[in-house]
Amino acid sequence: MSFGKRLKKARRITALFFLAFALVPGKASLAHASADGETYVGTLGKSAVVVRLYKNSDNQAVGTYFYRSKGRDIGLVAQGENGAYMECPLNVTGEEYSEAPDEPEICNKPLGYWKLTVTNDDAVGTWSKTPDFKTTLDVQLKRSFKLDYDLLRAEGATSIVKGSAKKSADGAVAWHFIREERSGATMP
Repeated sequence: MSFGKRLKKARRITALFFLAFALVPGKASLAHASADGETYVGTLGKSAVVVRLYKNSDNQAVGTYFYRSKGRDIGLVAQGENGAYMECPLNVTGEEYSEAPDEPEICNKPLGYWKLTVTNDDAVGTWSKTPDFKTTLDVQLKRSFKLDYDLLRAEGATSIVKGSAKKSADGAVAWHFIREERSGATMP
């Protein structure tokens, strides 16, 4: 089998693994998280993004988003007017990621500002680095009915690690390692 065919097969297997994990009943699943909100897929300017909008435990409108090329969450916190959000980094306060706040929090130095109009299946608006919205980028989003936010984040590009072919001691099983390109993590 050619390298290209093996790569395609590895990507399909990875996607199926994440999909299967998300659908296992009774387990903490990747797909469970967006039951609290809506997942949207689209663009911020020319960059592909995935956005989740929801209400936190205090009934405040918040959200998170990530650039498809990066896979790292950035927080969105609602401002006074409907559809206005400030973009704040999700702070890691401790040494481990698990100590980071679960929900976005207001920050002193926002990374950007959003104005969104959400309809049945769309969210459109503008993004600006400054609160005066003098220079903006278009935000064009469509609701994702097929895949959940966390599943889409886990969907990073993978490749087969060259020279990683392994065989079991009896030769009955063979495998390669694949690498998730954004994080560099490898798995059999």
